[in-house]
Parts: sequence; structure tokens; C-alpha cells
Amino acid sequence: MSSNNDINKPNFDRYIEELYKINTYDKNRADLIAQRGLEELGITDIDNKSTIFLGIEKGKAILVGICILFILCGFLSSRIELILIYFFGLIFFLAGLFIGLNVPVFGLIFLCTHGGAGLFIILSSFFGGFEDYDKIFNNPVFTDGGIPKDLKTYLIAIITIFVIALIYTLLHNLSPKLKENKIHMILILLLFLVGIILVGLIPRIFPYIMNF
Repeated sequence: MSSNNDINKPNFDRYIEELYKINTYDKNRADLIAQRGLEELGITDIDNKSTIFLGIEKGKAILVGICILFILCGFLSSRIELILIYFFGLIFFLAGLFIGLNVPVFGLIFLCTHGGAGLFIILSSFFGGFEDYDKIFNNPVFTDGGIPKDLKTYLIAIITIFVIALIYTLLHNLSPKLKENKIHMILILLLFLVGIILVGLIPRIFPYIMNF
């Protein structure tokens, strides 16, 4: 009859063996798995290189910082009511995005509904106060030559960024391995952030185009 210490030894040995295998090709993943195991045992005084001076995990701190940047982007809108509309859309967007990133398959529904609707509201808020559409689009710069090449390149860059961010989000949703490292979530948020900033700057680019 086996002693209590030997009951789970096969599982223990298998765990260590698999952890060493993972460590040979992905040290960060092995470290995260080991840290989670230690935390489940109640061991928190470990040398965790992913924490900062306040004991906050770097990945989480960076995510919070990026969310603050999303909030600041609202001030690219031209009026206070549009800024409030931006914040309303931002709540929907971030809720849908985070659920889409972390809840496999089912989270994609929230990504499309909440995330998509929120992003539409966000982008619309940048143009709600742009009153002089007729003057802009009837300008010879547009009527004689179509969309200027520089603006067209700018718009293509924005669309490309959003497409890459969306594909990256879908992969993150379906891949357990991507979920293990917060760097992927950070990169996805940064892609969406850059895209939103570029769209928010468009109304400020039009006056320069009209003077060409």
C-alpha cells in the first residue's frame, strides 16, 4: 500500500517533466505556469520580474495606462457633448474588446456587438462637430482630382491598422497560448489606439489639404 506522499507522485513527475519541456522552447510561458502554481499554494514572496514597485504586475499596469490614453483621445473631439459621446462609445468598445480577447468563441459575439458599436460611436464623435462638409468636399482639391493621394494613403493606413487589430483579436480569442502573455493584449490595444488617434486627427488634416 502506497504512502500518502506517493499517491500523486506520477502526476507530480509528469508536471515537472512537461514544465521542463515547455521551458526549452518558451521560458516565459514556463515561468508564468510556475508562478501560477506557487500562487495557488499561497506562496507570494517569489522573485517576480513582472511586478513593479507597488507590487502591480507590469502587464496590468501597462493595460491601465493604455486605457487612460484611450480616455485622453476623447479630447480630440471638438465639443463637450461629442467628448461625452466618445466616452459612452469607449465604455462599449473596451467592454466588448476585453470580453472578445478573454472569453473563447462566445466572446466574439460581444466583440462584434459591443466592441463594434462602441468603435463606431467613437469614430463618429470625431466628426459630429465638423460642420462644413459641403465646403470641404466641394473644394477643387476633391472635385477636380478626387481624393488627394496623401489622404488616400492615410486612410488606407488607418484601415490596415484596424484590420490587423481585428485579426489579431480573433487569433487571441481562439489561442490559449496567446492569452498566457499579456504582451499580445497590449499590442492589440495599441493598434486600436493608434487607429483611433489617426481617425481623430482627420478633421485637423482637412484644412491643410484645402490649401494645397
